[in-house]
Amino acid sequence: MVRHYLDFLRLVEPRLVLLENVRGFMTMQLDDAGSYAAHVTKELEGMGYRVWSEMLVASQWGVPQRRPRFFVVASRDKGLEGIDPFLRMRVGRRQFLESRGLPIDKEVGVAEAIGDLKTRGATLVPYRGGDGGFMEIDYAVPPAATGYLALMRNGASGSPTGLRLPRHSRIVTERFNKILKTCRSGVPLSSEDRSRLGMQKRSLTLLAADKPSCTVTTLPDDMVHYQEPRILTVRECARLQSFPDSFEFLGPYTTGGDRRREACPRYTQVGNAVPPLLGEAIGEVLLALGSLAQNGGDRSEVVEMA
Repeated sequence: MVRHYLDFLRLVEPRLVLLENVRGFMTMQLDDAGSYAAHVTKELEGMGYRVWSEMLVASQWGVPQRRPRFFVVASRDKGLEGIDPFLRMRVGRRQFLESRGLPIDKEVGVAEAIGDLKTRGATLVPYRGGDGGFMEIDYAVPPAATGYLALMRNGASGSPTGLRLPRHSRIVTERFNKILKTCRSGVPLSSEDRSRLGMQKRSLTLLAADKPSCTVTTLPDDMVHYQEPRILTVRECARLQSFPDSFEFLGPYTTGGDRRREACPRYTQVGNAVPPLLGEAIGEVLLALGSLAQNGGDRSEVVEMA
C-alpha cells in the first residue's frame, strides 16, 4: 500500500500530502529501507517535498478516545520555510476546543460521550433496522445537552441510527458481569484476569466512565461497556470516534469469510476511520498552509492515505 501511495504521488504531484497510519509505522521495518516512516520521508524528500511528522493522540483534540496515530504532512511549496504544521496545531488547540464547546483542561470521558445511550432506565424496543430478534433503546433526546454531547447532537433530530444492541449468550453475559465486578477499568485485562475468567481472547478492556476509551478497533468485542455487561453498539463506537449523530452508517453490522470481499461492516467503517474531530483540526492546518504558500491559488490539493 505504501509503495502504491508513493507511486500515486509521483503521478499526481499534489502540492500538499497527508498520510495517517498506526503507531507501528514509526518502528516496523520495510525490507532494508528502514522503518516505514523513514522510507516515506526519504521518498517524499526525493520528490521535492518538505516533510513534517508527529504522533498525535486523538483525546487531545476533544475525542473521547486516546487513539495514538502517526501523521505525515508534506508540501512542495517554497513559501513554507520555517512553518511547522504540527506546531500550528498545538498553538491553535485551545481555540479549536473552545470554539466547539469542549473542555481545554481535561479529556472527554466515555460516560460523557455515550451516557445517554445506556439501557439502564431506558425502554427497549425491537430494532428498527429489521433484523429479527435484536433490540434497541427507545432513545430519548436529552432536554439540554451540553459539551461533547451537544456537539454530537448538533444537526441531529430524533433518534440516531446504529443502536442495535448485541445479543449475548448467558455465558458471555455472566462473564461480562464478573469483569464489571472484579477487573480494573481503563486498562486491558491482565493475563491473570483472563486465566481466572477462562478467556483466550488476548485484548479486552473494561472502559472507564471518567476517562477516554482505548482505541476503537474494527472488533466490537475488544471493549466492555463501563456499566453494563455487553459490548458497545455501532453508535456508541461512533460517538467515541466523534462521529456526529447525524452521520449514518450503512451495510451489514458484521461479515465474515468471503462476504468481506463484497461488504464492509459498520463496525469496520467506524473503527478504521480517522476521528472526525482530529481530521477537522488537521484540515484547518492544511487550509492555513495553502493560504501561506507562495504562488498558490485559493485551494490546496491534498492526497490522503488512511
